[in-house]
Amino acid sequence: MRKKRAIFYICIVIAMICAVLLVLLGVQRMRQRQLTEKAQDQAAVSEETGIESVDFAALREINRDIYAWIYIPGTEINYPILQSSKDEEDYYLNHNLDGSRGKPACIYTQRRNNRDFTDPNTVIYGHNMRDGSMFRALHDYQDAEFFVSHPMIYIRTPEKKLAYQVFAAYRYDNRLILEAFDDFTDPEVFADYLDEVLNQDTSICNINRDVPVTPEDRIITLETCIGNDDYRYIVQAVLTEEG
Repeated sequence: MRKKRAIFYICIVIAMICAVLLVLLGVQRMRQRQLTEKAQDQAAVSEETGIESVDFAALREINRDIYAWIYIPGTEINYPILQSSKDEEDYYLNHNLDGSRGKPACIYTQRRNNRDFTDPNTVIYGHNMRDGSMFRALHDYQDAEFFVSHPMIYIRTPEKKLAYQVFAAYRYDNRLILEAFDDFTDPEVFADYLDEVLNQDTSICNINRDVPVTPEDRIITLETCIGNDDYRYIVQAVLTEEG
């Protein structure tokens, strides 16, 4: 009887701890949602014209590592882009806008990429959150109809506006692209990479071969998780307008 009673009390304690953790998690998620909305108040976007304006001075008061904004019309993707000023390359994989550890974390790039989007391939990372936030909407590009009807991705920095056209969406292995192909400035390396991307079997991915992409172009690679640690989901777009 004593043993059963002890087990009963242990179960109650465990249940109470779990309940407290769930409450704390909920509070953190609410805090991050409010911060995201505060950040989004600083960006004016339009489905027709893209990103019209961004108050980067106000955004840097939220987090000084914010250096750009990304927006995909017709999706929930409307977020600041960060790059860590700390030694940890992937700091924002596990840290939020306020620097707290946890999810949803942030949309970010590694310091392997320049902040001015002049690299041949800028890789942008974000979590695939169940509530539809961060880069969850990238998975909508698995649908061929959505892929065709949502072709544009817009990025804005303090200096310029950038418009990109989507040309590929597919499942990829878990290699870090900027490590596996560490010299995209070499036209031959970049050409071989683009050849690999553009000549995939379209029965398992979406490729728009009507969008011209050459080694002289600049692309962005949006990458998110897929629920399997061996793979990632990728959406890629080529720069079509800079102003």
